[in-house]
Amino acid sequence: MAMDQRAGHLEPGHVIAGDAGLHLKGGACASCGALAFPKPAICSGCLSEDIADAPLAGGGVLYAYSVIHVGRRPDLPYAVGYVDLADGVRVFTELTRTDGLCPDMKVAIEISPEAEGYRFNAAPVEAV
Repeated sequence: MAMDQRAGHLEPGHVIAGDAGLHLKGGACASCGALAFPKPAICSGCLSEDIADAPLAGGGVLYAYSVIHVGRRPDLPYAVGYVDLADGVRVFTELTRTDGLCPDMKVAIEISPEAEGYRFNAAPVEAV
């Protein structure tokens, strides 16, 4: 797999620039329309090899999460979770905070450049 194994770290090929800024770059099957992240070589739905680059939704809802309290990282505790993006793709990433998290809360995907690629995480969106 070309992605870094740490949650939230991406190589440059997994990000696409759009009108509204940076987005995760997924793949859209030209045959059946299925979306996936990262962009696959073959569609898992219909086995087509005609996969186009597609910017993924910039937000969604938190499906599940876990707060990590032990390890070698200096920023303990931290949270990781699965996010169901608005376009139906599920991604695994770090969350920007550990308190007040609950399944089905709205989150926004944030992408920022770093030394070797990009970092992405999900930030809970506060109700107004």
